[in-house]
Amino acid sequence: MKKLKLIIINLITLILIICLGNISKADNDIILVNDKDVINKEDEFNVTVSTKNLPIAAIDLNIFYDKEKIEFVNNNENIGIKENELIYSWYDEHGGEDVITNKDLITLRFKAKEDGKTNISIKGKGYDKDGNEIQINFQDLEVKIGEEESNNYVITNSEESTNNESTNVEINTAYLKTLRINEEGLNPDFNKDIFTYYFLTDKDISNLEITAIPENSNVIVNVTGNTNLKEGLNKIKIEVISEDKTSKNEYTINVTKTKNLEDANTNLETLAIENQIISPEFDVNVTEYNVEVANNTESLNILVIPENRGAKVEISDYNKLEVGDNKIQITVTAPNNYTKKVYNLNVHRRNEEEQKNYEENQKNNEIILERLLQEDDNTSIEQTSVTENAENKTNTRYYVLIALILIILIATIIFITIKLKKKKSQ
Repeated sequence: MKKLKLIIINLITLILIICLGNISKADNDIILVNDKDVINKEDEFNVTVSTKNLPIAAIDLNIFYDKEKIEFVNNNENIGIKENELIYSWYDEHGGEDVITNKDLITLRFKAKEDGKTNISIKGKGYDKDGNEIQINFQDLEVKIGEEESNNYVITNSEESTNNESTNVEINTAYLKTLRINEEGLNPDFNKDIFTYYFLTDKDISNLEITAIPENSNVIVNVTGNTNLKEGLNKIKIEVISEDKTSKNEYTINVTKTKNLEDANTNLETLAIENQIISPEFDVNVTEYNVEVANNTESLNILVIPENRGAKVEISDYNKLEVGDNKIQITVTAPNNYTKKVYNLNVHRRNEEEQKNYEENQKNNEIILERLLQEDDNTSIEQTSVTENAENKTNTRYYVLIALILIILIATIIFITIKLKKKKSQ
C-alpha cells in the first residue's frame, strides 16, 4: 500500500513538473518585431529583439539571416558578425535585482537585397540573477520583400454596394464607406475620416478577412498584412487610390496577437479636461474628440487614467496652443511595451473675432432665455387668471341654477298648499 502511494505521489509530481515546464516555455519568449509590413528591394528596415514575460539577468544571442536576401547595415561595436550570423550579449547592469520581464534588447537594421521571402531566426541562452539557465521560446521572423499579394475583399455586387452609387462620388476622392473584419472587437467604430483602428485577440488566428468597400467602386483598394499574423504587433494596411490616381488614403488596423490580453490593454479609463467639454462624451472605444477653447487659453489641464495602471501615457504638446486648430495626441503604451493606442484631441482655440462673436452669442442667448422665462411666467399668470375667471363663471351659473330650483320648489309647495285649502273649504 505504501509503495502504491509513493508511486502515485511521484507520478503527480512528474506531471506537475512537465506542465510547469510547458507553461514556462510558452510564456518565456524572445520575439523579433519588424517595423515594416511591406519592404521593397533596397529598402532598409529595423528588427527589434524583445523579451516577453522573461525574467532574465543576462543573455547570449545568435541571430541568423540569409545574406542573399538581406544585408546587415548596423554599425554597432557590441555586435559580432560571422558570415550570416550576428552574435550579441546583454546583461542587466543591476545584476538581475530588478526582474526584467518585457524589454527591447537591441534593434538591428537590415537592407533588402532581393525580392522574395526570408527568415531571420534566433537562438541563445538566458540566465536568471542566480546564474541558472532559463528555458526560452525563441520566435523566428518571416520577412517579405517586394509587393505582397493583395487580399482584397472589396464587395461590389451586393446589397451593400450598387453599380449606380459611385456616380455621385468625385473621381479624385479616395475613401472607404465600409471597413470591417471577420472577428468581433475592431475599434473604434468605422468612420471614413478615421484612419487608424485597433484589434486585440488571444485567439490563434493566422489570417483576417478584410471587407473594404470604397465610396467609389472605380477606385483601387489594396489590402496587405492580413495574412501570416505573428505573435505580437501586426499592421494591416488598406490603401485606397482615387479613380483619377491623384489622391490616396491609407487605413491601418493595428492587430495585437497575445496570450495575455491584460498585458496588452491600451484603453483609457478616464479622459477629461479641466473646465472644458469634450465632444463626443468620453467612451473607451472612441479615439477622436473635439474641444473648443477661449482665445486666452494657452494650455490645457488634461486628466488621463489608463485601465491598466502599468500602461504608460504620453501627451503631446498641450501647453502651447496656437490660435486656430491644434491636434493633441494621447498615446497609451501597454505593459507589454509594443501595443499602442492613440487618442486624438482636436482643439480649436478661438481667434479674437471668434471670441467676440462667441461672447455676443452667449449674451444674446442669455437675453433670449430670460425673455422666454419671463414669457413663461406671464403666460402662467394669464392662464391662472383665465382659469379663475372660468371658475367664477362656472360658480355663478351653479348658484343661479340652484336658486331657480329653489324658487320652483317653493312655488310648487305654495301651489299645492293652496289647492289643499280649497278642497277642505268645499
